[in-house]
Amino acid sequence: MRSLIVIAALVACIYGATLPLNFNQLPEQFKEFVPEEVKNFYAELTDEDKAILKEVAAQHDTFENEDQALEALKAKSEKLYNKANDLRNLVKNKIDSLNPEAKIFVTNIIEKLCSLRPKGDEKPNLNKLKESAKEVIEQYKALSDDAKNNLKETFPKITGIISNEKFQKLAKGLLDGPAN
Repeated sequence: MRSLIVIAALVACIYGATLPLNFNQLPEQFKEFVPEEVKNFYAELTDEDKAILKEVAAQHDTFENEDQALEALKAKSEKLYNKANDLRNLVKNKIDSLNPEAKIFVTNIIEKLCSLRPKGDEKPNLNKLKESAKEVIEQYKALSDDAKNNLKETFPKITGIISNEKFQKLAKGLLDGPAN
């Protein structure tokens, strides 16, 4: 169960940091587990910023990578691009500081989450999320203790989430409950 919580917390943190993301598409029960930096980014958005993000996010399946998405954002708003890029760099620097094994693990999670991102106004596919969560848990279990400790040190918020009963129930329900 402990590994499930670590993975679910890491997924929530990374999911919140992949850009562009329509924060409103994130299931309500997961929003409280998104890192403060990500919450602040979305809380500070103007209506115009939100419209631009929504427009760029609607095109996410046309971008080959995150850099292309950021360039599309930059073409719409230099200020919003700078804010998004600052957030991206914050997360990227944390990931870059990981040891090789932990870094590969996190990079694979990001790739998986990007592939699961809903198109347009679609809701997340809970069956695919459930299947992916199980795969990530197995990958996490296979990590060395050193890699697991490195993840805990680099993403300290996870430690608080691990002991959060509400999150534990939510994560257990995600994997054990019926999918839509």
